[in-house]
Amino acid sequence: MDAEQRPLSARAEPTDLGEQRSSAVFLFSLERRPDGSLDVRGLAVNDTARALTGIDSPDAGPVPLDGLFVPDSAIEVLGHVRRAAASGAAHGSETQVVCEAGDASGPATFTPVSDTEGGVTGVVMVTSPISALSSADRANRAAGAGDASIGSFRSELGLGNVFVSDDLAAVLGVSPEDALGHGWLDAVHPDDRETVRSAIREAEQNAKALDLSCRIRTHDGDIRWARMRAAPLLGDAGSATGHVGTLEDTTSHHELEIRNSRFATTLDSTTDLVTYHDSTGRVTYMNAAARAFFGIGRDAPLPDLYPPDLSEPPTEGEAAMRSALVGDGRWQGELTMTGDGGRRITASVVLVAHRDASGTIEYYAGMARDVSEQRAAEEARRRSESTLRAVVQHSPLGIHVLDDQGRVQLWNQASEQIYGWTSEEVLGRRAPYVTPAEAAGYEELRARVLSGETIEGQEVRRLRKDGSTVHLSVFAAPLRDSTGRVMATIAVVADITSRVEAEHVLREREGLMSALVESASDIISIVERDGTIRYSSRVSERMLGYVEGSAPGLKIFDIIHPDEVDSVRRVWDEHIDHAGFVSPLELRVLKADGTWLQVEIIANNLLDDPSVAGVVVTSAT
Repeated sequence: MDAEQRPLSARAEPTDLGEQRSSAVFLFSLERRPDGSLDVRGLAVNDTARALTGIDSPDAGPVPLDGLFVPDSAIEVLGHVRRAAASGAAHGSETQVVCEAGDASGPATFTPVSDTEGGVTGVVMVTSPISALSSADRANRAAGAGDASIGSFRSELGLGNVFVSDDLAAVLGVSPEDALGHGWLDAVHPDDRETVRSAIREAEQNAKALDLSCRIRTHDGDIRWARMRAAPLLGDAGSATGHVGTLEDTTSHHELEIRNSRFATTLDSTTDLVTYHDSTGRVTYMNAAARAFFGIGRDAPLPDLYPPDLSEPPTEGEAAMRSALVGDGRWQGELTMTGDGGRRITASVVLVAHRDASGTIEYYAGMARDVSEQRAAEEARRRSESTLRAVVQHSPLGIHVLDDQGRVQLWNQASEQIYGWTSEEVLGRRAPYVTPAEAAGYEELRARVLSGETIEGQEVRRLRKDGSTVHLSVFAAPLRDSTGRVMATIAVVADITSRVEAEHVLREREGLMSALVESASDIISIVERDGTIRYSSRVSERMLGYVEGSAPGLKIFDIIHPDEVDSVRRVWDEHIDHAGFVSPLELRVLKADGTWLQVEIIANNLLDDPSVAGVVVTSAT
């Protein structure tokens, strides 16, 4: 059967319309009617083409163009078919084709099919569904459709190419004659050549469509990428008798894919959640971090997800977010996102609207960064600062901070009570509590702290608002900035006025008592539990001759006459555990010069009185 008489029929492997760049292949037959007009009929070669046109059976034969496309598109396609048939050369078109089933396809290429004598017997149209094209594909095609190198060929089983267009030869970088038969394989990169041969053999043996990419090595050594797409031509028995198809230089597209792959690798390396959304908000891409967070497998298809499925609405409302995206092209804020297993995070989110050349929003890009720990730390810091402020304000000790110029920066409630000035009266001003007499000492103390010294428990006198004096115990330390420079001083002061005044009264009383004791005519001694004389008034030196400090550790029993010491010990032991007075005793005590002095003693046991902690013994002559 001659090539012109072979029935236009083809079978192809199923193609998923959801895959990017899934092409639809149509084969148009050309026959002359008796009146000389051209009868053009079309065949949906593969499943993608059949799905676009609503044809169910792969065995359906050629139909008129208005059975495949809506009237306007049928007329448009017919024009391109006639052009390819008349010129004998392939060309591209940016025309959007609307099929009878209602689906639309994007840019198309029209490639004439010639017989061995050079006559055009048909035209192949290859196009892609709009839904299968990514925005990058559409932009790339729109930018380079006029420059794309696309050639056509027809092969016969066992013979190889029986027809190649000049454009195909140009893609291979060889002459049309060298591209006939199997010669075109010489232009295929050696590393890809066997793979290409195997794919062609399998397609011929199984009557399958071809769709493969390979590298082309030109005569000057350049490496190019090309994509071959072909539909099988079937004989009466259903076996392949050859293929008809196109070879397209896809170097630019391949380089774009490499850049996109590197970009995707970069996105997958970040821990931020990156998503892309179409103009309706549906998620079309998630990086590895986003897939992991939402529990979607790395290679699993994306379910239909929209922004409400990913996060709670922003606090200002979805309308405000949409307004910002439409008006400014950008929205930034924080959202609460819920991931796999109910995990919730606070995310800092940036959304950017991307527009096409006409200004229409084409898609959205989003990036979300988990700031949950940061926000938790900030909240903890706020709570800590709030607690610290409360502690400082309600501390019973006065706390105030002075900058390096001596101006008050902090003045708590206790400082107000101690000094009498309110915080409103002192903040931003130099400390008012220094009297002229204390000024030099105050500045010396402040200079020490500013130099880095810490002051602990220094007692000072300061001035109150009412003019009275307050006694303070001061603890002061330097405050440093992030560089370590002292920028201020903090002072913690305790009001010790009552203690100082009490000590003064006590000292006066002690002085009075000491004067009374020293002026008495009797010897007054304090004796410890074991009999050691801890203290004796000065009159003992005059009466007994013992100089203070001359007999350390002297016990009262050491100076009692031997004839009386045992009876004194019995009385001592009998009363030592009982507080109070002991009846007077008469006895002889040894003087420093060795003579004996007759005395009467009265003892008062004050061992349990912490202020005395001894037995007070009064000796009179």
